[in-house]
Amino acid sequence: MKNILSVVYVALLVGAVFLLINDQGEDMVDTEDLTFSTTQSWDADLYGMVGQGHTLLTPEEINSITIPEPPANNSTTTKEELELLHEYVSLRNTETQTAIESELDVTNITLGNASLKEVIDTAMYPHTATLLSKSLAEFTVLVISEKNKFDRVRPSVLDETLTTTIEIPGHPAYPSGHASQSRLLALILADIHPENTENYIADANQVAKNREIAGVHYPSDSSAGQSLAEQYFAILKQKDWYQAQYAKAIEEWE
Repeated sequence: MKNILSVVYVALLVGAVFLLINDQGEDMVDTEDLTFSTTQSWDADLYGMVGQGHTLLTPEEINSITIPEPPANNSTTTKEELELLHEYVSLRNTETQTAIESELDVTNITLGNASLKEVIDTAMYPHTATLLSKSLAEFTVLVISEKNKFDRVRPSVLDETLTTTIEIPGHPAYPSGHASQSRLLALILADIHPENTENYIADANQVAKNREIAGVHYPSDSSAGQSLAEQYFAILKQKDWYQAQYAKAIEEWE
């Protein structure tokens, strides 16, 4: 009798644990289903850019620019990326945080010896400023539309143990806006000053990595953004407007 009671007790205990696990499972959200829109709210001003028209590239040219689907939340790639972001925490220091905060506005970045804000906000290089500003504004519409399309959840939401050094942006992670925009600006400046190409690209890459160090982007966000910029620029530089504006910009640096 004692043995029978023991077996019954164990069976009841196992059953209770099973029910408890099932109950908890019903209340938990599967990380595979998490997206930006199910975890955060869009910045209203940025969301207003989704689907806006383009004046520099045609709809057909815009549609020819593609980036792959981001890695799934539960994929090995994403898990490895999250582990890498945890490693990047060791790179956080006063110097990197100062850079991260100053680069919140992408026009504050410095590429090579060129401070974008100085170029854009002063009267010394008006044609270069127009070339950079208009190209960036048009490109940003594409970046925001791609973010809306893929709706990727931010890393620190997927992994709550990952801290961030800045406020989590109010738009999806993929592709990275900073990686996209800094690469496009670097490509335009490299077109003007080809001798500085390596420095421009290296500095743009650091801007992208700083966002990963801050904990707000996966590395695949950065690589997708850089690919987006490369494809966009390859088309943009062939357009009549770009070539005419570029010719004027070149004269300012002679």
